[in-house]
Amino acid sequence: MKTTKEIIPVLHMSNKDNLNHNISIIKSLNIKKIFIINHDYQTLDEIKEEYNYIKSKIKNIWIGINCLTSCETKIFTELSNERFFPDAVWIDNSAIQNSYGTKNRDKIYESYLEYKEKGFQGRYFGGFAFKYQKQPLNLEKATIEATDFIDIITTSGNGTGVKADIEKIKTIYKNVNNKNDIAIASGITPDNIKDYIPFINYFLIATGISESFYRLSLEKTKQVINTLNQFKK
Repeated sequence: MKTTKEIIPVLHMSNKDNLNHNISIIKSLNIKKIFIINHDYQTLDEIKEEYNYIKSKIKNIWIGINCLTSCETKIFTELSNERFFPDAVWIDNSAIQNSYGTKNRDKIYESYLEYKEKGFQGRYFGGFAFKYQKQPLNLEKATIEATDFIDIITTSGNGTGVKADIEKIKTIYKNVNNKNDIAIASGITPDNIKDYIPFINYFLIATGISESFYRLSLEKTKQVINTLNQFKK
């Protein structure tokens, strides 16, 4: 079976000038998937507006969203109430925290299942051992637990733009044991992506392929895509 390996640029929501700049790069490089993320406290309505605007500009584009301004335990319910069904939803904290308890983990997962019943057909990218969140006490056991509650296990380094420890990635990869796909969401650059390719399915990249916080770099984006394509040959 062919293993998925994809670059997914992450767009930080901003003004139309920055958005159109990013759209031009996405179109020129024939990028099929992106995430949009609301760092600047845009409302869910504003996220929907940007989502629909991009869809109108790029035919058949796949768009995931990350609503940083929504509580993880409420986001699926909020999206369901709005009848908003993007291609994927990413949350930074899926509450897979091993001995920290299971209440929030179960609440998120139950609301996700209800969201699917309402019509969501996309994928859930769940933050696991993720930046700025409580870290699992036992990474091996927590990873095995995560495979039952997340579609795409989404991890990161210790902060925005910080690469993940490669031994951490290897541990997650080993304990996922091909049950789920794995995404990484920080610190990937044209220079280091090759180190992670054997273990990662989806590369969610912003800082490493950008010329500023809001604008992608054509050259850097092209470089990571070319490096990944070389590996896939």
